[in-house]
Amino acid sequence: MFEIDIKSLQTDRQRIVWIDSLKGFAIIFVVLGHALFDFAHNHTYPTSMDVLQLARHWVYSWHMPIFFMLSGITFRLSKLQSHRLSTRKIGHSTLNLLLIYLIFQVVPTLLKFICSPFFNNTIKPSRLIKMIFLPSTFMWYLWVLIIYDWLFGWMYYIKFENHDKRKMPLYFITLMGISCLATFLSKSVFLHMLCLCNLLRYGVFFAAGVYCKEWKPILRHKAVSIGAAVIVMLNTVYLTYAYLIAHSRNKWIYSFFTMALNSIAVCVLLITLFSRFPAIGENKWLTWLGKHSLIIYLLHVYFVGAMHTVTVKLHVGNPVVAVTAATLIPLAICSVTAWIIPNIPIVRLLFHPIAAVDAISDKIHQKKNIR
Repeated sequence: MFEIDIKSLQTDRQRIVWIDSLKGFAIIFVVLGHALFDFAHNHTYPTSMDVLQLARHWVYSWHMPIFFMLSGITFRLSKLQSHRLSTRKIGHSTLNLLLIYLIFQVVPTLLKFICSPFFNNTIKPSRLIKMIFLPSTFMWYLWVLIIYDWLFGWMYYIKFENHDKRKMPLYFITLMGISCLATFLSKSVFLHMLCLCNLLRYGVFFAAGVYCKEWKPILRHKAVSIGAAVIVMLNTVYLTYAYLIAHSRNKWIYSFFTMALNSIAVCVLLITLFSRFPAIGENKWLTWLGKHSLIIYLLHVYFVGAMHTVTVKLHVGNPVVAVTAATLIPLAICSVTAWIIPNIPIVRLLFHPIAAVDAISDKIHQKKNIR
């Protein structure tokens, strides 16, 4: 049921198709989630606020958890081969993510700081430091992923080197407890910062991906899939009741049931579906989107925001039409951009800057060999 063909990774650069396909499916909902967020946050359609909030919270309950679980799986396959931690590979991927973070978070933030006096919007140095090192923008994802690579890599190597499965239940109960608590306290003074809150919230999903091999005997049972499906249906009913009937939700129930149990259940169902059925797991369009999901993630926010402004100015009265346009058009633009980028070397380096570092390193080694 939950088979991952490690032999299919014949080279470091070869990819597992169903993982890319599932990433492609998930990135569609990432774009949709941000479109829903923009329309709900700005109260664009007051009479449809409950429905927009319902849809937004349903999407947000699983679209980033599945990304982190898939990241954990690929981390395990590429950097923990033969029960050995490849610090070289971790360092290589971390440097690439840091350079991308520098390009898309640090540079724009510094430009905003330098230009702020000209727009009567002065940014204090303390706020500048917080914006760079504790991002509350969509760049939190890279920030968290960098920390997870090192944190869970060493935790796996040190704590579970001998694969003592007796430790795992307590380990995951602890991580789930931290996730629920982070969700519950997300509005607190400390955890209101998006990156810190999500660092605590999504650790259980990354760890679940890292330890997927240990969970396979349990996940093979049909009862697990049936139980996951029941949880997803019950959560959908709960969210529908909370947003459309009661117009309120219990924070503890939401934190534990929606953001923890339901998220895990959706991840189990999606991974089962995409890994078992080639018609879905080998979908060429979804696979292509998955391979370029990082580019789409880095660019889509700007186009979603622009489409929100356009729909407002055009007085689009139907929220379904507006949200659909704010999802599909940015997705199409980002896809075309991702298709063009490989043909422009300078632009390509913005999204894969480690290539430039590797090229410089190769030239240095060649010169040393010549000498």
